[in-house]
Amino acid sequence: MNPAGTGWFNFGSGLLCYHVTMKRLLVMPVLVFALMLAPASQAWAQTASSQQTEDALLPITSAMAAVTARFAGQIVAAELQPGRPEDMADIVYAFRLLTERGDILALRVDAVSGQILEVDGRGLVDARRRRE
Repeated sequence: MNPAGTGWFNFGSGLLCYHVTMKRLLVMPVLVFALMLAPASQAWAQTASSQQTEDALLPITSAMAAVTARFAGQIVAAELQPGRPEDMADIVYAFRLLTERGDILALRVDAVSGQILEVDGRGLVDARRRRE
């Protein structure tokens, strides 16, 4: 022990110095544990919000029906992707459509509203179904 009057604590009693040091040793693990829980609670909140988003998604069959109602052809690939800034949607369905002429169209559909956001590919005009 340090003699009284030296070091960080100038209380004149080694017992008081020991008490303060032990108190710090007990408080530190509690603080570390609390700091470890903070990121976990943030991750849980993000998971909960993403779960709510996934619950609100349009079924892929409905999105496929919207695509085939608008364009003639057969869907050969489908994928759930994060939205791009120009999509103004958080999650989109990306489809590949084989047209009757043998061309491939790439389509992006908003996974929440079902709105067709983008169509790209050769033979787009010929594959489009005319509304009556």
